[in-house]
Amino acid sequence: MSGAGTSRKRRGPVPRPRGIIEENEEPFDPRRRRRIDYEEQEIVPTYRIQDVRRHPLLRFQLDWDLLERLGSRHRVMELLGPKLRSILSVRDPQYKELVLEFHCTFKFKDGNFDQWNAVSFSLGRQMHEMSIAQFGVISGFYTQEEVVAEEFSTSCRGVFKNRYERCMVNEDLAGFWRTISNTPWSGNLVNSDIRDPVLRYLHKVLTTTFVGRGSGENKVNWKDLCCLMYMVEKRPMNWASTLAMCFHRHRRGGPRSALDMGPYITVIAENLGYDPVQWAYTRGGPQEQPPPDPDAARSMQSAIPSRYQRPLHRSERVAPVHPLREPRPEVLTLDSLYNRMDTGFNFLQGYVSEQIGEVRQTMRESFARQNQGLTYMMEQTNIRVPEYYSQYQHQNVNTANYAQQQNMGNSSFHQQSNMGSSSYHQHQQYMPGSGDWDSAQPYQTFEEEDDEDDEEDDE
Repeated sequence: MSGAGTSRKRRGPVPRPRGIIEENEEPFDPRRRRRIDYEEQEIVPTYRIQDVRRHPLLRFQLDWDLLERLGSRHRVMELLGPKLRSILSVRDPQYKELVLEFHCTFKFKDGNFDQWNAVSFSLGRQMHEMSIAQFGVISGFYTQEEVVAEEFSTSCRGVFKNRYERCMVNEDLAGFWRTISNTPWSGNLVNSDIRDPVLRYLHKVLTTTFVGRGSGENKVNWKDLCCLMYMVEKRPMNWASTLAMCFHRHRRGGPRSALDMGPYITVIAENLGYDPVQWAYTRGGPQEQPPPDPDAARSMQSAIPSRYQRPLHRSERVAPVHPLREPRPEVLTLDSLYNRMDTGFNFLQGYVSEQIGEVRQTMRESFARQNQGLTYMMEQTNIRVPEYYSQYQHQNVNTANYAQQQNMGNSSFHQQSNMGSSSYHQHQQYMPGSGDWDSAQPYQTFEEEDDEDDEEDDE
């Protein structure tokens, strides 16, 4: 007779007696605690910690000033409520050892609430099992008086695939999604489909803070939509159960995995009474470099209290001032080349004009000094300066200015030469002792005759 198709389970080679308790066997305890086997090292190996990068949880801070300018501050505060605002204000640091141990050992049974082992995890190599009410107290979300109130036990406990007591399923969120979005309900919901910008802002706050999602903040899942629905409809939400639901989210391991929800884990560790020295930052020396003398360094070390001898956090450090990067060269095009040539020509034109002006000024000064010297010599020898000499001085200055121009002709040069030679001969014809330039009559010399012949030839 064949046994194919039977569903009877196979037993081991040695049948185990039922209902008989041996002497060395302990009786079954319904409250048996979980047991986790650790490695021989008492701390997490450093090489494993370095492979996991740190992911800050609360990296989205509420900009209340911006909301005030937009006129949405009051509405956002009303939607969040005092409880969720206090939850989002957690700013504790996260530690790799605590986060690794907590996420590796955390366990939450869907739908459990009052059971003594609804939540279980390990911290500091010690196993902790508790109910949702106890978990809400150690997480800092609720007080002992709040967890015994009726509102705590009657509020919504989250959204799951199966329907549990005071819990929701994904089909219950379809109606709310149609009220805030124009797209139909599907398994691929995004933040940009929400019509109200304030609700989009609150969804961004949830995905980057309380839910603790490492990536895909623009996607809308069940947890985000459930929290958003209870905020909009102003219905009570059990945030302790929601936190356990977020902790229970499956996380991908490997060197690219992220550490999230760390600040809340630090609060749980502190409320459980762990030694803060074990998980605090390493205490180092003072921020200033001590002097080389051992006695002076010891006195400087003792002058600073030990609670202040710690490395500065990233937010406490002074922002470094980096030198400005050199500007990138302009791309060489026809327009840029034309602009460069135009700029160079303008600079060259201005430089040449400046040099010509300086030369003209120098010539004016030299002519002025020369005329002053001749006038002084005439006055010292008791010679009266004739009237035509002042005209001659003015004509010499104009001629010198005109000679600097590019279109100076030969006629001007001959005119200046003739004027100079006639003046020279008039000075030679002056008779000493007469004291009068007007009485001296100019006479014609051979040089003047030659100049006249040259003018006739030019004509």
